[in-house]
Amino acid sequence: MFSTKCNDPNKGGLVNVRIATRHYCGNVIRKMIFNKRYFGKNMKDGSPGFEEVEHVDATFKVLKYIYAFCVSDFIPCLRAFDLDGHEKILKKALTTLGRYHDPIIHERIEQWKNGTKSTEEDLLDVLIALKDEDGNALLTMEEINAQIIELMIEVVDNPSNAAEWAIAEMLNNPELLQRATEELDRVDGKERLVQESDLPKLNYVKACAREAFRLHPIVPFNAPHVSMADSVINNYFIPKGSHVLLSRMGLGRNPKVWNEPLKFKPDRHLKSDGSEVVLTESNLG
Repeated sequence: MFSTKCNDPNKGGLVNVRIATRHYCGNVIRKMIFNKRYFGKNMKDGSPGFEEVEHVDATFKVLKYIYAFCVSDFIPCLRAFDLDGHEKILKKALTTLGRYHDPIIHERIEQWKNGTKSTEEDLLDVLIALKDEDGNALLTMEEINAQIIELMIEVVDNPSNAAEWAIAEMLNNPELLQRATEELDRVDGKERLVQESDLPKLNYVKACAREAFRLHPIVPFNAPHVSMADSVINNYFIPKGSHVLLSRMGLGRNPKVWNEPLKFKPDRHLKSDGSEVVLTESNLG
């Protein structure tokens, strides 16, 4: 899926929105974790370098095979044979991530040990600085790397998917895209980037995001819950201790709840009193 842009701002061109959003998210999480946006040298035109492409591709490779069907998950005695070839693929992807992560983590741990670093500046510092009640490091280097990979997977995947769906829907409804653009121009102008402090004033942009989440949820089901007591819902008996899964697709597209459920209508999320639109759904944890 594409949007218009090119090197000359006065002419049209094509940009792959999927690549742009994935690498933007990669830059954000690298900055949050390692306090650096790039592993290599930034390209003059702003496009990702080889290192960033390899890093993001490896992250998505891990994500793909974490949830892929694997016969040895159900017949563990077959695991040694790697019949699906998943283990080989994952080892290669994890080796790639380790090549970028391990030197930084190792160097940072040494900086904390020898006292050249004592102030937490990013998430890596926070993970290294965690101590138990005896003052010993709470996480090993391997555990820190595992936590970082988990964060990488979540941040490069979910937000980029949401942004891609929202932009796709707005491209199919140009008047909605124009309205969102006008709000951004009004709040932020055209001379600076959007700041987190601007979000309370960007109600329509957030309404577009909520509507994209409703129509195109990041995952089909919420995290499993357990019924705390015997319950009857819509004539269905749910015994205590049952695992309960909520279908986000079913909730978001239920015609009994939503008017024209398959239509992209951000206005349905705007409050009549003009109060702030929020993106969280605390009742659907």
